[in-house]
Amino acid sequence: MDHILIAECCQNHNGSISILKEMVQKAAQSGATHLKMQTIFAKNLTFRPQFEKGMRDLSGNLIYIKRPYKEEYKRLKSLEMDAKSHEIFIEECHKNNVKPMTTCFAHENIEFLKKLGFSTIKIASYDASSYEMITNCMKSFDDIFISTGASYDEEIKKLGTLINKNTPLLHCVTSYPNKCKDANIDRINFLKEFSDIIGFSDHTEYLIDKNEASLVAIFLGANLIERHFTILPSNETKDGKVSIDTKGLEELSFFFSLTNEDRLEYLQKKYPKWERCVGTKKRNLSENELLNRRYYKGRFATEREKQFNIPPTEWIYNWESYV
Repeated sequence: MDHILIAECCQNHNGSISILKEMVQKAAQSGATHLKMQTIFAKNLTFRPQFEKGMRDLSGNLIYIKRPYKEEYKRLKSLEMDAKSHEIFIEECHKNNVKPMTTCFAHENIEFLKKLGFSTIKIASYDASSYEMITNCMKSFDDIFISTGASYDEEIKKLGTLINKNTPLLHCVTSYPNKCKDANIDRINFLKEFSDIIGFSDHTEYLIDKNEASLVAIFLGANLIERHFTILPSNETKDGKVSIDTKGLEELSFFFSLTNEDRLEYLQKKYPKWERCVGTKKRNLSENELLNRRYYKGRFATEREKQFNIPPTEWIYNWESYV
């Protein structure tokens, strides 16, 4: 396989296994090589008081977003996929000759996913420095894909000492949605220092920017693209704005098949402003990304057994040792 095209189902199934099955079928028909779901259980959602109402510093700058626990717990609970649903997803992927994968968000779910038969796992960008969980996943699964968007350079450098050159690393911008001018695709050249398989997880708004940023990433040397995928109207799912449809997947698959000379011609014709996506090799996280990092890093964890529930936390976070 000379490229990897991941259709990220995320929560665009709205908790329906029939929708998820149809997503697998249509994505496979449209050129996806991998189908990804997200293994999220509401029980792993951590309560952190600073996010109940949000917080500002003395100058009025927002430092913690507002994301009340009870509302988020209820939303996630309604979208949960049980073990049987995971099994159906895996079976449907095999039927359609695509690789099934999922994101592991908490230590305790590693064994659960291993027993279900997953061999390929994604690590979300907020866990790219959760070296303890990454190490445990490397022992349990054949392939680990790691997003690095919410990470500092020093964290990625340390990650590079843990992984091998065949561990795929993905650049992304952790704002939802973000704009092409902020895509900073040249970041992939920094990631090439640590892996031979480099990709881009695209969170631009599809109805506005289409696949521009993803196509530029391929042109500049990415051999892996991940895009959120939906078969529902964009206003019917939480991730709809950053999700592509079957035509979007078909375009990505087609673009992968072109020579780089033909890719440049295609970009110049279809996306004449494509150079705005390039950016620089090194970059700082934006204020919005830093806000998201504060919320999502530690959002999910494994509850400690009560006899070990000692201050200051009742959670085993993903960067902590899990025995």
